[in-house]
Amino acid sequence: MPLLTNNLSFSAMILITLMASAAQTAGRNLPLTLVS
Repeated sequence: MPLLTNNLSFSAMILITLMASAAQTAGRNLPLTLVS
């Protein structure tokens, strides 16, 4: 059971990191698309 919990929190951490980096990229690219 602890292994499963660790796995879940690890996956959640990766997911949050991916979403954060995707949001950062979108935020950086948004002004460019608005300007052009």
